[in-house]
Amino acid sequence: MIRTVVAGDIHLYREGIVLALQDTADMDVVAVATNAYEAVQVATKNAADVLLLDMAMPLARRVLREAKLRASTTRVVALTVPEEEEELLRCADAGVSAFVTRAGTLDDLIQAVRDAHSGELHCPPRIAGALLRRVAGLANGLAPDSRFAQLTRREQSVLGLIERGMSNKEISCELYISVSTTKQHVHSVLTKLGVRTRTEAAALAHRVGFGA
Repeated sequence: MIRTVVAGDIHLYREGIVLALQDTADMDVVAVATNAYEAVQVATKNAADVLLLDMAMPLARRVLREAKLRASTTRVVALTVPEEEEELLRCADAGVSAFVTRAGTLDDLIQAVRDAHSGELHCPPRIAGALLRRVAGLANGLAPDSRFAQLTRREQSVLGLIERGMSNKEISCELYISVSTTKQHVHSVLTKLGVRTRTEAAALAHRVGFGA
């Protein structure tokens, strides 16, 4: 029997999933969580095999990090994941075992739980393609975490402000440094990350959850 916990803040949606799983012979819903704060606590307390997490819920990504640390034996199935490559990759980086997008069906959900429990990655073709592109990219260069590790503390601060869309002048004011010094830091950040523009740097930072 697969012990599951369902976490979501929309009552009707959450209860619909519970009913669907309870009607499945090899699954048992041992608890529900109505918000992100409860999700990991409830999954840990009930020794859940699988946590079904609605990614539309506030702070859902924080739950992924918490689950990896505090409930390491619990597999996470990410529900209602937007079909945007950056969001998909961030979930994968956080250790999600299965994905069910907003276009998914109850059959997709049930199969995702089974695959996650058995240790198999369950994802639609589009997500699989994104993951393969990520692997190919890493094979051709440094892993994103390695690139970020090269940044000095000041460069990390500059990158965080770039991600927020600040100009060099605004960054200078924020950090109390000259514009010329800011330009030097920005150039160093782009070089170390292996990107050509501030936009690319901001997108990479957002994709890997820099500063989250």
